[in-house]
Amino acid sequence: MKRTGKALTLLATLLLLAFPFVVWWQAQALVDWWTLRDYQPPEKVVELADATTMTPYARHVFYVNKPELIDDVSHFRQQCPDNEQTIVLGCYHSRQSGIDIYDVKDPRLEGIHEVTAAHEMLHATYERLSRAEKAEVNQQLRDYYNNQLNDQRIKDTLESYSGLSPDELTNEMHSIFGTEAKDLPENLENHYKRYFLNRAVVVELAQNYANEFAIRKKAIDEYDRKLESLKAEIEATTKRLENQRSSILAMRSRLDSLRSSGEIDQYNSEVRSFNNQVDSYNSSVEKLRRTIGEYNRLVAERNNLAKELQSLDESIDTRVVPQPLN
Repeated sequence: MKRTGKALTLLATLLLLAFPFVVWWQAQALVDWWTLRDYQPPEKVVELADATTMTPYARHVFYVNKPELIDDVSHFRQQCPDNEQTIVLGCYHSRQSGIDIYDVKDPRLEGIHEVTAAHEMLHATYERLSRAEKAEVNQQLRDYYNNQLNDQRIKDTLESYSGLSPDELTNEMHSIFGTEAKDLPENLENHYKRYFLNRAVVVELAQNYANEFAIRKKAIDEYDRKLESLKAEIEATTKRLENQRSSILAMRSRLDSLRSSGEIDQYNSEVRSFNNQVDSYNSSVEKLRRTIGEYNRLVAERNNLAKELQSLDESIDTRVVPQPLN
């Protein structure tokens, strides 16, 4: 009986000693449980998780951060204040303290909420990686960026983060590659399977709304090339016609002189050439008018596209513009 009592006392002591370590080991799970104990995700938040094929683990982390869609720019930038002179569509608040997403209203940018939600969820899951896991995935991200990344748009996006620290940059790579890079090496694809049932769905959503910008930019560039060529043609034709007009006026002056001096035979011999010159000139002037009309038509089409592109830019522009002083 005494031995049993001692054994029970020893077991109780060990359990008490182990308890802090158990609590420490499960601390995040306990915090998550407490955070979610009375949380019912709004329908829109559930739709974002569904649309991006979040795994149960990713969905759990997403819900722990209680995502909020905000449609007022000022309120959104109060929640996501980093660098107010850049366009920001979402933010993750460190230590699992929230995700905010700007509620873009433009129907042409369908999918932008979903991709932003997935992007911010990946920031939250990245923060939960152990030191060893983070070191491993960081190396994989850098290797892909340095040796295999071919998407110029993604390269340009990462260039905008050039002021970040190396750790912050790999954090951004983790979210950007996971939601926007179509072809990833097997090790990274396996890593992202922890968060997406079908990552290709998210990448397609990102590509679809990115194309709304890219298609218009490409068309505008093509218009600009055509307009530059037409402008050069118009300027060259105008200069040629000015010289031709001067020549015709000189010929007319000569013919008038021949007729007034009674040199009718010489006058008649040069009239046909003069008339041919006038006909050629008039024909060229008419062609120039059509070319100018084509140029003006293309300018109008190009400007309409530029307005569309501007409206797309404005629909995602969350920069807070300082108000003028009275």
